[in-house]
Amino acid sequence: MPDRQTGELTAQEAKACVYRAQGKSKSEAVRLAYERPPDDPDRLCEKASRLFGKPQMMARVAELLSAAKVQDLCSIGQWGQMVMDGIEKAWTDGNMTAYFNGTRQLGQSVGTLKDTMSMTIESRTDDDSLIDKMAGKDKAKLAVLKQLLGAPEGFDQASVPDHETVQ
Repeated sequence: MPDRQTGELTAQEAKACVYRAQGKSKSEAVRLAYERPPDDPDRLCEKASRLFGKPQMMARVAELLSAAKVQDLCSIGQWGQMVMDGIEKAWTDGNMTAYFNGTRQLGQSVGTLKDTMSMTIESRTDDDSLIDKMAGKDKAKLAVLKQLLGAPEGFDQASVPDHETVQ
């Protein structure tokens, strides 16, 4: 029996804290932790709010969460199921942005879709050298490339006129 003077939790309260730290709702945590939880959803919700409003309960849940690893909170299987549920809901709701974001995440997670960045030697080459390399000895191509890309000083922020002087 817990000592109410010291604020010790009962076995059911401690169990409810564990369920809450695992991501269950307050009501679900109470329902799972107690042998005879209230049948009425309103009474269950009220009891859960009252219990999880206690400082000892909040402190225990915070303690469990701070000690938990990410894998304890959400397994790969749980995450995958949440993504798949979200994809299905997005499709049902006609939310194509959410649907395609979900399918992108799913593709990345299973290795089908890989977002990578490659750095090449060209990224360390200045613009003039790169233009010369692209044009080769063809002066017409060189002129077209310079015209398309603009003058090198055109990209220099220091040479851009102040917005007050532009008419």
